Amino acid sequence: MTVDAGPSEQTLLSLPPHILSDADHAGFRLALACSRAPREPSDAAIRHAAEAIKDWTEALKVIRRHRLAGLAYHALAGLEVGMPDAARRTLATLAAAQARNGLALAGESVRLAEAFALADITLSFLKGPVLSHQLYGDLGRRHSRDLDLIVAASERERAAALLAGLGYRAAGDFDIAAASSWTGQLNEWEYRHERSGIIVELHWRFCPNARLAEPLSRLASWGEVTLGAGRGLRTLTGDSLAAYLCLHGSLHAWSRLKWLADLDALMVAEGPEAPERLLAFAARAELTRSVAQGLALAATLLDMPLSPAARHQLAAEPAVRDLGRIALAAMTMGKGRTELEETRFGNTRVRLSHFRLGQGWRHWQAQAAAAMASGEDRAAVRLPSVLSPLYRLLRPVLWALRRATPARARRPSHGGGFRGQ
Repeated sequence: MTVDAGPSEQTLLSLPPHILSDADHAGFRLALACSRAPREPSDAAIRHAAEAIKDWTEALKVIRRHRLAGLAYHALAGLEVGMPDAARRTLATLAAAQARNGLALAGESVRLAEAFALADITLSFLKGPVLSHQLYGDLGRRHSRDLDLIVAASERERAAALLAGLGYRAAGDFDIAAASSWTGQLNEWEYRHERSGIIVELHWRFCPNARLAEPLSRLASWGEVTLGAGRGLRTLTGDSLAAYLCLHGSLHAWSRLKWLADLDALMVAEGPEAPERLLAFAARAELTRSVAQGLALAATLLDMPLSPAARHQLAAEPAVRDLGRIALAAMTMGKGRTELEETRFGNTRVRLSHFRLGQGWRHWQAQAAAAMASGEDRAAVRLPSVLSPLYRLLRPVLWALRRATPARARRPSHGGGFRGQ
């Protein structure tokens, strides 16, 4: 973890001293060591972090909360680090369950790709087992809660109908076609398969804020990844993939280390010039702050290599430090063990940070509109399409009611909301 600047480099972010030294944060430091892309001296760093663990039950809570079971299991395998047998078995069980889920999601990805191809709907995959295969050559190494699909906005109604025909039920039993007057204000909706329980998020835009999403959509490059059965799955590649990972991570304030691990792995795989190239792409895609936040965090927490030119460029971006502090707070909440949803205003602070991800009044206007369009509201109160403008008036009231509800009793978001899986 880079903390103090040497004579030839600038410190990007400052870590609070207790994260570096307190025994209570030993689990978080182990999670960081396990999140690093393979490079020397990875084993030494992991061993050093593991030797500081006094309570492996608490350490595994951090691993679980940051969705790192697969990475941690492979990082610790074969290392003599004083890990109790019970803890090692628990981690192996978590990693095996993650691997089985990855295989199931991969199989369903192939099935969906074939069905969409027959219906002549261009389907692409975001993150999920496709990304696990891209980054780690392993379908189960990376944790995936669901499948993220993306189609053109003009195809969302046909795509929703196709999912229904394949056994998927829309969250809240919403009919996208019947609610077309407001679905354009959102960017996704959630579906669950009635038999398998597999969750699909159908996207028609990269994120709720169109001002952040549209430039990347115009510049995006797509390729194919083959998971099995000879079926190529369409997904983002190269700088487009890295920019999207940064956009997604920044929208969640990088509150899970697995997202930072993804960025680190991709940058290392792309070579030493990848961060500079990504920053140039981000300028064209109007995602400089999202990308700068991600690269600064990866360099600070995971020791991701950065050239002096890239480091200088990040240090010159005034919002990077503020966004970095927000992300560090989100990552380490409850010593790295507490979910944002378990705190009363955790998600609210993250949502407010979205206003810092772009510049100018047009970004603020688009972000305000995105903030007022909530799938949670539409699931809680069902209004006829002609009355959909009233949701903007109901938004503050429903938000306040959700904040007054104990975190564990709240229903999950259905679409267009904040989820950090």
